[in-house]
Amino acid sequence: MLGKLIKHEFKAVGKFLTIVASFMVCLTLVGAIGIYVFTPHLYFYLNGITIDGTQNLSFFAEIMTSLYVLAYFASAFLLTAGTYIYLWIRFHNSMYGHQGYLTNTLPTTPAKLIMAKMITAVTWVSASILLLIGSIMVLATATANASGAKTNNNLPELAALLRESRISVPWTIVLYFSLAVAAIIFSVMMMYGSSALGQLAKKNRVFATLGFYFAMTMVINVVGTFALAVNALIINRDKFGEYFYIFRGINLIGFTFLVLAVVGAVLLYFLTYYVTSKRLNLE
Repeated sequence: MLGKLIKHEFKAVGKFLTIVASFMVCLTLVGAIGIYVFTPHLYFYLNGITIDGTQNLSFFAEIMTSLYVLAYFASAFLLTAGTYIYLWIRFHNSMYGHQGYLTNTLPTTPAKLIMAKMITAVTWVSASILLLIGSIMVLATATANASGAKTNNNLPELAALLRESRISVPWTIVLYFSLAVAAIIFSVMMMYGSSALGQLAKKNRVFATLGFYFAMTMVINVVGTFALAVNALIINRDKFGEYFYIFRGINLIGFTFLVLAVVGAVLLYFLTYYVTSKRLNLE
């Protein structure tokens, strides 16, 4: 049943999110082509060099560049924050809104409903973030190639420095990959947990949901600040070499936030499950 629920969720949210992702891909391709076309002219313009008797970029080029920048930032926002908001609204409406009765009377358990929606949301959010990172890398590479700038790959040097500092490279990669995944899961469960608590309100459930979300954000900020302070006290006691001191401190902070993200996600999952199964209010 879980597989069918996941398939249904992907089908339900796939159309809108695929359109957003496709629009971002098209913007990236247009931007890369535009960079190769306009970068030489922009270079000469900024350095006061005349091209074909004119020193200024055409008005059309300036307008198109401005419109592209606006469209790209709007698309980036829609791809990242917009994906979160869209998935949050769908979860809230399908679980506790006008579709809640139909969803919660399906022949399945609240745990499977929450899990299916969480897996779908985490997958889409991860894909959106990776797409945005890939888009930025493509545009940065196109800009470097068009302007003739030299690019250096410092990853081998960084890996060698980690090994010299007695820091495991595979462990570091696993640590930060796990941290990224845990952070995405935690952010999704924050939305779900706040929706679950918000539906307990008799009136103004949307405002209650937002209130619980911002309250959770404040708690997270306090816990995060406290965790950083504790890590700072621990790190200051180290007597190792400079690079080991730096890398060990960074990894310790990363591991601390990984633990906090995992614990927070688990707590929010059980909170959402408890409210959905025991305190559901669809009136």
